[in-house]
Amino acid sequence: MKWKTPLALLLGAVMLFCATGCEKQQDSRISATQSTELLQFQEPEEGATMAIVHTTLGDISFVLYEEQAPNTCQQFIDLVNQGFYTNRDIYGIEMGNVFTGSEDHGGLEGKTTAENGRGYEPETDPGLWQLTGAVCAYGERDGVYERTVLADSRFFMVSQVEADPEVVSYMEENNYPENVIQAYQEVGGNPITSGSFTVFGQVVDGLDVLNEIAAVPTEAESIYPSTPMYVESIELGEYHREAQ
Repeated sequence: MKWKTPLALLLGAVMLFCATGCEKQQDSRISATQSTELLQFQEPEEGATMAIVHTTLGDISFVLYEEQAPNTCQQFIDLVNQGFYTNRDIYGIEMGNVFTGSEDHGGLEGKTTAENGRGYEPETDPGLWQLTGAVCAYGERDGVYERTVLADSRFFMVSQVEADPEVVSYMEENNYPENVIQAYQEVGGNPITSGSFTVFGQVVDGLDVLNEIAAVPTEAESIYPSTPMYVESIELGEYHREAQ
């Protein structure tokens, strides 16, 4: 079964919507004079909650941003404690992003703990962007032009995607913070859809594993890996500087 590429569709909608003059996507995080403190480039707090993702190709560890994304993080923690992520497909690789956490094999259904049964509204923060290593919630798309994504059990991790000069130009023209543009040029990622997804974690170990997964070829005209890969399990722990 083929699945429409979710980020490509959303990215196109965002750029089209901005081109028509709508400023909502460019929320309070985006200002020509704004320079925001990027949490992803700071040392995590000692004892911060950390998830260790055991995959077919190795382990990926990321810290959780519980203060910035409380609903999304608590949902993720609850699902981990329930054993939900045991033997889940890595069901998609697209634009350097690695998708997992679906209830089905096709990536179309996710589980949520939200009372509305659909997922949590995006929890955006000025210091969190879809840069390399970001861990982002995924789920049902909502709103005009399907511009926001409600967080359920699905999530994706951003591998080391090189900066695209056209994206840099777009960010400059649309008044993204200068240090966010600089960070994108230095580390890469997919930052221009950051306002649509909740960034709730950052990889602190195993980026090489994530990059290896992201480099796996996909099936023709789909985002499914040609070689089946899985999240075997996820466990929770604490971040300690001396252990990294």
